Amino acid sequence: MKLRSQIRLRGITTTEFDIWSDPSAAERVRQVTGGDETVPTVFIGTEAMVNPSIKQVVAAMERQLPGRTDLVRRPGLLARIRGKH
Repeated sequence: MKLRSQIRLRGITTTEFDIWSDPSAAERVRQVTGGDETVPTVFIGTEAMVNPSIKQVVAAMERQLPGRTDLVRRPGLLARIRGKH
C-alpha cells in the first residue's frame, strides 16, 4: 500500500492485474519470484522487481523509459505498462 501511495503521489500512470483472479498474471509473477506469488511485483520494460522501493521504481523507469515518467507498473498487483504513442 505504501508504494502504491507513493506512485500515485508522483502522478505515475499504471495498469494493474489481480494475480489471484488472473492465472496468467500469477504465472508471470511466479516466474520472477522463484515460484512465489509475491506482491508487490512490479514490471517496467524488461525489468521485474519484487517488493521494490519507490527509488528503485523511479530508477527502473529512468533506465527503461527515459523521459517517460508518466508510465510504470504498480505494486500490490501485477501491472503492465500501456505505452502512449
